[in-house]
Amino acid sequence: MESYGLHAIVVNPAHMKAVPGRKTDVKDAEWIAELLQHGLLQPSYIPSKDQRELRELVQYRKSLVGERTRELNRLQKMLKEPISSCQNGDKYQWEKCQKDPGIHPVRK
Repeated sequence: MESYGLHAIVVNPAHMKAVPGRKTDVKDAEWIAELLQHGLLQPSYIPSKDQRELRELVQYRKSLVGERTRELNRLQKMLKEPISSCQNGDKYQWEKCQKDPGIHPVRK
């Protein structure tokens, strides 16, 4: 609506209900317009476009930080799990895994 030059007002419904008077489905629009003309309704705070964009960036950053944390936790968990082909009790296999960095044992 801003891009078309229209000025919209958002009113808290609880505040609207607190104003005494008639409120029927048929007359709602007229009643709200009359309350607004008399200054009985206060508009809710709507952040500017810049503030909304900044909030969106902050929320996106939080989601990325959370995703990074989940991946780090997953990696730590994987590194703590025993390596099945090297820790199965077979001494020969264990020595082979320690000596040859090219062996990539499969995890459980």
